[in-house]
Amino acid sequence: MLNDDNTLKKEKKDSDDVMSTQQRDIIVRATKNNGKISRSDYEQSWMNFRSCIVNRGWTDPKPLSYGGFYSMPAMNYAGLTDSQSKKLDKDLSYCIGHEMMNVDLLYRTQEGNAELSTDYHQLIVDCLIKKNVVPTSYSKDQFSKDTSSDSAPEFFHSAEAQECFALYQYGYAETSDQASYWKPLG
Repeated sequence: MLNDDNTLKKEKKDSDDVMSTQQRDIIVRATKNNGKISRSDYEQSWMNFRSCIVNRGWTDPKPLSYGGFYSMPAMNYAGLTDSQSKKLDKDLSYCIGHEMMNVDLLYRTQEGNAELSTDYHQLIVDCLIKKNVVPTSYSKDQFSKDTSSDSAPEFFHSAEAQECFALYQYGYAETSDQASYWKPLG
C-alpha cells in the first residue's frame, strides 16, 4: 500500500528530527574539514546532550573524561519509580541520538580507529599495550579471560586502562567510587 502525501511528509519530518540541527551542523563542518570532527565540536555535542537531559527535568549527567574521551557515568537508580525509570531511558535514548551519538562515534573513530577495524577487543588490547598497562605479550584471549572472570584485574582500574575503555566504549567502567555515580533525581 502506498502512503499518502501527509504520511510521507510526517515520515520525512520524523526522520529529520533524528539529529538536532546542532549535531547536523557539526557533521557538515566536518565534511568541509576533510571529514575531521574538531575537539571543540566533540565537546559541544556532549554539552548539547547534557543540556537536553537537564531540559527534560533530570540532573546534569556530568560525563567522565579519560584521555580526552567522554563516557557516561555509572547511574544510581535509587528513588526512581518504574515510570521515572522508563522516562529516563526514553530521554537518554532521545538525547544521545539527537544531540551527540553520531559526532561521538565519528570523533572516536577518527582518533582511535582510523583503520576502521571491527575487532574492538584487539583495539583495546593494542591500546593497553601502547599505554604500558600490560606487557606486549598480553593477548586478546587473555583480555577475554580477564573480562569474563568475576573479579577484574587490578590494572583495569588504572586511568590508562579507563582511557582505552572509554575510547572504544567498552562496557567496563571504574565503578568503585560510588560517589561519582550520576543520580538523575539529585
